[in-house]
Amino acid sequence: TDPISGGATTLVARDEQRRIAAYGAEVIRQSGMDRVAHIVEQQTEPFRRPGQPIDANIPVASRIIRVANAYDDFAGGSMESMQRLYALDRLREGMSEEYDPRVVEIVSRVVQRTMMVDV
Repeated sequence: TDPISGGATTLVARDEQRRIAAYGAEVIRQSGMDRVAHIVEQQTEPFRRPGQPIDANIPVASRIIRVANAYDDFAGGSMESMQRLYALDRLREGMSEEYDPRVVEIVSRVVQRTMMVDV
């Protein structure tokens, strides 16, 4: 298939995200790392479905990858403060369902600290 612009998988439909993750997981699984493959597969799943409790079956490592991937997609690789703040805002908007709030908070602290250092 055609490459995704800038590799921004967060911006494509959920089914496409799952297809990409499944392909990556299969490659990893062939190397015998089933646990890692499972983490990669699960990173496309939302933190919580609408009206449902938190999905405890999604590994914390998958939640971390999901937030890190989304931050990278939203920031577009930019080190500009405005773009980085925009990325954090997008993550915060998705905390009720898409992204684990604990992970978003940690990423926010790290990004804000690096922004203070860059000044």
